Amino acid sequence: VWKKTRAPINKNIYMCMQTANRGSQDMSGCLEMLEIDVDGIKTWAHAYVIADAPYHLLLGRPWQKLVRLSKSETAEMVYVTIHDP
Repeated sequence: VWKKTRAPINKNIYMCMQTANRGSQDMSGCLEMLEIDVDGIKTWAHAYVIADAPYHLLLGRPWQKLVRLSKSETAEMVYVTIHDP
């Protein structure tokens, strides 16, 4: 995401993330108030930059709470609903 947006990285905001295998990974900095548009609903979040991450963007609990994310599952699908903050 950082390479695509060319947004400035605030290297003064430091965070270390615990990984799924109980390790840890240092972040390179923070893209503050990154705009995230989901089907016309604009939201914002601080996005922490990780070198060589296996994903483009990982939206965690703070963002999910902001948009009041809810989901329901059937045998065939997962339905996700978000609300305009």
